[in-house]
Amino acid sequence: MIALVLNMDKDKERLCHMAQQLSLTCPEFTRIPAINGRNMLQTELQSYGKNVRGNDWSNGALGCFLSHRSAWHTLVTSGEEYALILEDDVYLSADLSKLLQDISWIPKDADIVRLETSTNRVKLEPVGEIFDRHICKVRSTCWCCGAYLIHRDTAQTLLETPREKWDSVDYFLLSRETSEIARTLNVYQVTPALAVQAKFNSGYVEPHFLSNIEPHGIQKNQRSLLTKLAPKELLGRTKKVLGNYKRIDFR
Repeated sequence: MIALVLNMDKDKERLCHMAQQLSLTCPEFTRIPAINGRNMLQTELQSYGKNVRGNDWSNGALGCFLSHRSAWHTLVTSGEEYALILEDDVYLSADLSKLLQDISWIPKDADIVRLETSTNRVKLEPVGEIFDRHICKVRSTCWCCGAYLIHRDTAQTLLETPREKWDSVDYFLLSRETSEIARTLNVYQVTPALAVQAKFNSGYVEPHFLSNIEPHGIQKNQRSLLTKLAPKELLGRTKKVLGNYKRIDFR
């Protein structure tokens, strides 16, 4: 297994943050030079056309997707069976090293194993345990691609996917409603989660990194507060609670 950290050239503090966390788990991780979508010319952005949902690409979303794609390529050419892919704003559990010492616990049919929390309730089917955590099959759409394990064959399939089926990485890998690819993947979840992105957890001390994708004017927690007031959103949340959809905690 190889560990790959997506990190822009300008983000030295984030790289240091990740190196400190991985010093015991994966001290020889590989840095993947992440693509800063904000540096893309409009003509370059437009050359990618629209995503699979028919929307224009934003600079940040395209840069993020291409960065993950670069990590998938690195895995395929490495000869390793799995890669741990991390965005550079995640906080990692101290227990991560225990789970990565022996990865034989990974389900044989797993394409992706999510290690982080999700911003939505997720339907999970327990299939096993590792230490004091559950390994679950993901049976619904979930969000966030800041920390996951991916199989080499899966990465190869993703690289072969034609451009007209591309989308923001969360949608591309995890949205069953909009992504043909997501509907074919066997996605698993470790719960409680072993990682959380800084932008979704205000409980941490500095450095508290802002997103490199979303505009900084309105943060995720502000948007969540607003959507809680929407009747349609409230109905959807109620259905998920009754349908046994669970929050994924970080520990």
